[in-house]
Amino acid sequence: MPASSRSTAGIIQNLLPKKAIQRLYKQSRQTNLLPPQLRPPPPFPLGSKKVYLPNIVITLKRNTKLEPRHAVFEVPLNLSKLDLRDYLWHLYNVKALSVRSSVLPGLLRRKYKVPDQPVRRGPMRRTRARKKMIVQLAKPFRFPRALLPGELNKGYGFLWGNGWANE
Repeated sequence: MPASSRSTAGIIQNLLPKKAIQRLYKQSRQTNLLPPQLRPPPPFPLGSKKVYLPNIVITLKRNTKLEPRHAVFEVPLNLSKLDLRDYLWHLYNVKALSVRSSVLPGLLRRKYKVPDQPVRRGPMRRTRARKKMIVQLAKPFRFPRALLPGELNKGYGFLWGNGWANE
């Protein structure tokens, strides 16, 4: 086999002794600075969908009713469980043990109120559906404490209207 066809990981693994590679793995778990050629493979089969610059919004929701090993995400309707698991693994190096998903239907709302009619008149429409995923994490995750209103205004008062009123 010509040297040019060998992968970089194979060359590095042949040059370094086994104990040095194990030391690199151990250090990488602490710092996440291991180069991609030496990263251990994920503990699950990878998805085949390649996403380089995702144009999706995944929101981590605060839920105090769940255990620390569970996290709630609000995701787009077209995102699958495997996509979320791959996303968490590749971007944050977080191992997801299981993923539960549910689609929450939209609520019925009045489009507008008909003039001179009671409140219960007028055409109905349904708000957009939402998708929620609950992920069981391998390591527990705790949210930082919520900031009080005084702490929010301390450094970023101009965002809340205090700075604009003075100008």
